[in-house]
Formats: sequence, C-alpha cells, structure tokens
Amino acid sequence: MSVNVLHKVRGRTAASKARSNDKDILRQAFRIFARKHPEWAASLFDEHFLTHRAAPILARHLASPIPPDAVALAHAWTEQIWVAPDQRRAKLDELTPIAADFLRAFSAAAERLEAAPGPRLWAASGS
Repeated sequence: MSVNVLHKVRGRTAASKARSNDKDILRQAFRIFARKHPEWAASLFDEHFLTHRAAPILARHLASPIPPDAVALAHAWTEQIWVAPDQRRAKLDELTPIAADFLRAFSAAAERLEAAPGPRLWAASGS
C-alpha cells in the first residue's frame, strides 16, 4: 500500500470517528434537553432541526472559542417552523432561553468528549 493511500485511509478513519463523536455530543445534549424541555423537543426543536437547520450554528461553536449564540439558534428554529412576522419577536423572546439551555447541554457534552481520546470532525476537516 502506498504512503498516499495509507494517509487517505487514516484520514477517512479519523473523520469517521470524529463524525461519530459529533453525533455523540448531539445525542447527549438532546437527551438532557428533551428531559428538561419535553414540550420543545415535541415542538420540532428536535434532532432533525439540530442536524439540519441548526447544524452550521453548532459546528461553528465546536470549531471556535466563540460562545454559541442562543438568539441565532432560536432564529433558525423560527425560520424552520415559519413563525408569522408579527409573532416572531415574541417567539424569539420565549425560545432564546430554551435555546440557551440546549447550548449549555451541548457545550457540556462537547467538553466531556473533548476530554476523551479520539479525533474531532472539526480538527479532521481542517476547520
């Protein structure tokens, strides 16, 4: 096996493990969030939302020391659900502390997994 092929295989393996770790972070955080806020977990602030519309916000948080933005996460939810413009401010005010709770759980899960050995997707992808 050539050295280049070996490096590619190792890179894919590292990225695969990192994706698994990222999914673990999300699962742990969502489990905590859903126990604390079952009504929001049932209101489409769910794993689909977190892995699609919210994914860029969560990825930025993992790849950077900048604190996560609960307002941005709440705004992403209102865009996914399509909240009427005249109700958006009230919904953002209601949801921002809920989003902050999720982000605290997400940060705690990331810190726990960061302490564990293994590669991270944001490190493996060069971000």
